[in-house]
Amino acid sequence: MSRIVDKALQGEPLTIVVSDQAGSKAKKQQQTILAQLERTLGIMGIPYEVVSDRQTLKKKLKKELGTSNIIAIGSAKTNGLIQALKPGIIQKSKAIGFDWKSRMNQKAASGAYVIKHPYNQNRLLLDFFWNGDALSDNAVEPFAEQMLQSLGFSGNFYQYYVLNKTGQVATDKKIANPIAKFFGE
Repeated sequence: MSRIVDKALQGEPLTIVVSDQAGSKAKKQQQTILAQLERTLGIMGIPYEVVSDRQTLKKKLKKELGTSNIIAIGSAKTNGLIQALKPGIIQKSKAIGFDWKSRMNQKAASGAYVIKHPYNQNRLLLDFFWNGDALSDNAVEPFAEQMLQSLGFSGNFYQYYVLNKTGQVATDKKIANPIAKFFGE
């Protein structure tokens, strides 16, 4: 997942898409997670754009978002980007061994996966997701911590991870990062 940060550091465009049809609890959680992500990107000096309404998403979907690396945040059922790209996401997720349909139907699961952008093989799509209306109260903090850890360069590179209802890693897939040993992982 840190590959998307690496691409952004190299000057490639980055867009964050948050769900506009989430309930009030989920919207608060999205804003908390977005704020943490924005702080991290700000510290790294990475420019990005945030898209949070469906009309803007529709206008930018094929042209601008097709050439951008994307970070999606929220439930697959309420995020317009994930709904629009769903067939391509399902196909691309198979390449990393992530059974999208099965994972999105796991009750109270959350996590992230990174795939090649369905519209552009040279860009990435990173989806920080949760199933259901919102994260459980006790999973918000672990979800945010895991998100920040997965974006760092000091650990192995995540292809995906899935958290259980308490926010503990239930399953994951990583690629070895040769420099991770210098950081104690």
